[in-house]
Order: sequence, then structure tokens, then C-alpha cells
Amino acid sequence: MSRDRVSPLGWFAVLALGYYAAVRLGLSFRFQTSIIGVVWIANAVLLAALLLTPVSRWPWVFGITAVTHLAAMLPDAPLWRALWQVGINAALTVTTAVTLHRFAGLPLTLSTRRQVLVYTTTAFAVAALLALGTPVVVRSVLGLEPSYHFLVAWPRVALSNAAALLLVTPVIVLWGQHGLAPLQRMTFRAVVEGGAILTCLLTVGFVLFGTGSEIARFPALLMLIFPPLLWAAVRLGPLGASTALLGIAAVSAWGTAGQLGPFVPFPDATKVLSLQLFWITMSTPILLLAAVIRERELAESSLVTLRQHLTHAPRVATAGELSGALAHE
Repeated sequence: MSRDRVSPLGWFAVLALGYYAAVRLGLSFRFQTSIIGVVWIANAVLLAALLLTPVSRWPWVFGITAVTHLAAMLPDAPLWRALWQVGINAALTVTTAVTLHRFAGLPLTLSTRRQVLVYTTTAFAVAALLALGTPVVVRSVLGLEPSYHFLVAWPRVALSNAAALLLVTPVIVLWGQHGLAPLQRMTFRAVVEGGAILTCLLTVGFVLFGTGSEIARFPALLMLIFPPLLWAAVRLGPLGASTALLGIAAVSAWGTAGQLGPFVPFPDATKVLSLQLFWITMSTPILLLAAVIRERELAESSLVTLRQHLTHAPRVATAGELSGALAHE
């Protein structure tokens, strides 16, 4: 169901539940005693809410997510850290949303190269900039975080947020805009093809990340993930491509957390970095390819429409001349 068919109260209730689940999931997906999550999904949910909500309702969005954040963090974390995170998360997401409003244009469909490039660049730049103000990075600079050096904490926090914005936000925004309409319009042939793409993605994903660490001896096998992703980008557009990317990311996160897959033999810090770079490396080109294909489809459709108009115009002109001649006679 699209957002336009949901009451504001229901929309905000869904936001609160989704944001709470995202915070708890981000807190749980950490290796051993690390205080930095591998991917911070909460900011991706918050950014998607801002992009799907009129600016006039942004204060409500920030208020609901702030209360939800405190409820999810306390009492596991100190109150000062939770409040600090609320502030820095709001700064990151509102900066990203305003930048996208200004330079990418809304609605965010990721169906043009411009939107994809602006979105990915903004996600990386804002995540890297705002990571400097997060509690763990500031405390590492001041020497108050003995477990982390600045050069370790800063890139991990930045990549954690950037990966979430690349993988999760597009899925929420695109499905939020379209609802179930794309599924309802699918023909039988499209359903079969979509099922084949899903089967290939899951098969390759579980082969790569559902087996033991011995697969790390064959790193080239990771390239097997690209054919089904390319298939999804070409045939299903930005919506299908972003959904496929999130599915592969979920499978790889599940396998790595369960000590399976090619990244397991590495130390925890390298394991996290490898997983994040794997997500980022596959996301940007796939989203860009889907945008290029969609631009070409729209251009071809416009060309066909123009040709029809040009073909019809001489007939209209001839009919006008004939009717004028008849009227004169």
C-alpha cells in the first residue's frame, strides 16, 4: 500500500515501529564487543521517511524517531550517548534530504544517471562528514575510547552509515512511492522472470555466504553475484535492482555473522571493512546501470510518441486543406 493511502497516524506508527526495529537490529549486528555497528539501518529509515514526507511534517518525523531512539537505546546505553546520537542522526539525515531536494530533485526515483550520481555522492560525503561528530569518533580523538583509534573509528562509522543509505533507503523510498502496483501490473511472463532472478540471487548468495570459510581461497567466486544483479537491473529497473541489492546484502550479513563465507578468516576489523566495501562496490554500478536502462526506455518511448505525432500531423493538415477546399466550392 502506498503512503498516500495511509492515514498520518498509521504512517507515523509504521515509522516508529520500523525505526525501533532498525535501531535494535543495528545494535545487534556488531562483531564481539564492538560498539560500532556494521550497518546503521536507523539513519536509512529516517532519511527515507524524510524523502516520503512533506517538509511540513518533518518535525513530527524527528520527534517520533527521537523518542523511539531513546526507547530502543535505554537502558543499554548512557542517556548522554543516546541523546548525542539523536542529534547527529538528525543532522546527517536532514543534510542529506536537503541536498537531494536541491541537486537531485524529488521524488527520488533513481531512474536517471543524475539522481543516482547525486544520491551516491551525497550519501558518502555527508556520512563521512557527520561521522566526525559521532560519540565514538570524538571520544577516540580525545583518547577516551581505548578500543578505537581515530583512523579506525571514523571510516567504520562513515561506511556503516553510507552502506545503509545505499542499500536500505532506496528500497523503502521506491516501494513507498509505488506500493504494490508494480506487482499487480506484472504479466505471467514477468512473474516467471522475476522468480528466476530471485532464485538465481538466493542460490548464488547461499553458495557464497552459506558455506564454510574454505571459499575464501577462491575470491574470484564473488564475481558470480553480478550476473543475477545485472539481470535484475536490466529487466526490473531501479526498484528491482535496489531490492535485489538489499537481498544480497542481507544474505551476506547473515552468513558473515554466522562465521560463514569468504570474509570469515579475516580479523574482525578487516571482516567488517570487507563486508562494507563489498556492499558499496556492487551497489553503485548496479543502480547506475538500472538508471541508464530506464533513461533509454523513456527516450525510446518519447521517440515513438514523437514519430506518431509527426505521422499524424500531415494527415490532419491534408484533411484541413480538403475541408477548406470543399467549403470554398
